[in-house]
Amino acid sequence: MSDKVQLATQVRFSLQQLSERNGQHEFEHLCRHLARARICSNLLPGTGPVQAGGDQGRDFETYKTFLENKSLKGRSFIGLASQKAIVFACTLEKSLPGKVKKDVGTIMSTGSPVDLNVAKRHELQEWCLQQHAIPLEILDGAAISEMLVDHDVF
Repeated sequence: MSDKVQLATQVRFSLQQLSERNGQHEFEHLCRHLARARICSNLLPGTGPVQAGGDQGRDFETYKTFLENKSLKGRSFIGLASQKAIVFACTLEKSLPGKVKKDVGTIMSTGSPVDLNVAKRHELQEWCLQQHAIPLEILDGAAISEMLVDHDVF
C-alpha cells in the first residue's frame, strides 16, 4: 500500500509541473481519458478555434447514444455511457473558486493542480445548484492523482 501512496505522490508532483510548462491541453486530454475510464464512455473533446466560438468552456462533454435499448446494453461501453448531458471543465489555475464560477457561467450561457478543501467544494456545489440548478462535481489534484495510480487507468 505504501508503494501506491508513493506513486500517487509522484503523479501529483508531475501534475503540478504541467502548470509550469503551460500543459493545459495535456491536462485536458489526461482528464478526458480518465473520465472515459471512470465516469462515462461517450465523451467528445471540446474543439474549435477561439475565432469560431472556441470550446464554450466545455473541455469535453458527453454525446447522445441511441444504444440504451439495444441488445448491446450489457457491453462495457454502454454500461459506462451517460444518457444525461455531462460537461467537463479542467484547469491548472490556482484561483479555483473564481475559475469554477466563471467556467460554470460560460458553460451555462452556451447550452445545457490545486486542491480544494471540502468546505469550499461544498460551497461551490451549493452555489451551482442555487445559481444554475445543476449538480457540480469537483475532482482536485489529490483525487486525480489517486485515481491515476489505480491499475485500470495507470
